[in-house]
Amino acid sequence: MKKIEYLIERDGAACYLCGINVLPNAPSSHPMVATIEHYIPRSRRGSNRKSNLRVAHKLCNNIKGTEEFSDDLVRRCKVWLLS
Repeated sequence: MKKIEYLIERDGAACYLCGINVLPNAPSSHPMVATIEHYIPRSRRGSNRKSNLRVAHKLCNNIKGTEEFSDDLVRRCKVWLLS
């Protein structure tokens, strides 16, 4: 089982940043394709352990960048996806 499949099975298919379902089989260029996101960014000493990994849309993952999770980040992701 691929890591992304494991995470979807563990957490469900909703992006942890915006709550909208990811598209796991979409082309890699699609903004709503499922990606693996580090809850605590690696740039801030986050690990690659499964406990630190979440499912996120490619777009939400890009918006998050190296930021830590916040309500403002969730709002920005939803604005982009729902506009």
